[in-house]
Amino acid sequence: MKKQVPLPIMNMIEQVSLSKIDLDNLQFKQIQNGEQLLVKRLLYAVYSHQGKWEPSPLNPSQMKYHTILGQDKILSDPLECEWYALQPNVWDSKFTRDDIVSGCRLMSSNQNKGKLELELYQTRDQNPDLYRILDKLKNEGLVYELNRLVTQPRYQKSNCFISLLLHVLQKLEKEQASIIAASPSKALFQFLSRIRFPYSTKASFKYEKRDPSAVIIYYASYKDGDIKTIIERLKTALTEKHQAPSLPFNGERKNEVGGRIPSKL
Repeated sequence: MKKQVPLPIMNMIEQVSLSKIDLDNLQFKQIQNGEQLLVKRLLYAVYSHQGKWEPSPLNPSQMKYHTILGQDKILSDPLECEWYALQPNVWDSKFTRDDIVSGCRLMSSNQNKGKLELELYQTRDQNPDLYRILDKLKNEGLVYELNRLVTQPRYQKSNCFISLLLHVLQKLEKEQASIIAASPSKALFQFLSRIRFPYSTKASFKYEKRDPSAVIIYYASYKDGDIKTIIERLKTALTEKHQAPSLPFNGERKNEVGGRIPSKL
């Protein structure tokens, strides 16, 4: 029986690194129809084979593994969303024509009857701190939830994640939209703390009781200028040659509402 690990809503595999990769050969784009299967197939490969994770049969997102075309397996659910990916501009010996280097999905507050995926797992009564964040962002305008983030195993120690996040936030800036995400990953916390990405541990929760760690809630307001500021910090991070510092992860800050780490890049 496969060992159960936390629900990979943001980034189950600890893949955040500042080691370098040539990004000039990659393009960020919204992917449609059949191309979405490439990301969903990669999600299955990374989450199931590498992460040894199986979705609970009764999960509110109705996530499950499917077999398509009689052989390929994918991770999918019926929720309305948009899929984005980093793909090679030019295919050479490093890439095949269907390569997805890194991918994710965005779910907006205008989809799924106004409910983000987080709201399927926590009610207002269960987690008023989470809903204080959601209410603030939704009252300001359009909100996207970032999830299903995945990177090809051979690129998980590259800066593809940073590039993907940068492109996502640049898209949101054009739309004057805010963002929210959740992850239990310590590596992700270390990196996002370093660039002072707003977060809340008071709104933390476990997607399932079996999960060994609660997720941290990350959010950035367009109205407050968070999106613009983080974009500039991500650009700086892409130029750095050293890895992010090892920061302590503390999920037991009982009195903490949220934070912007005061250290500078």
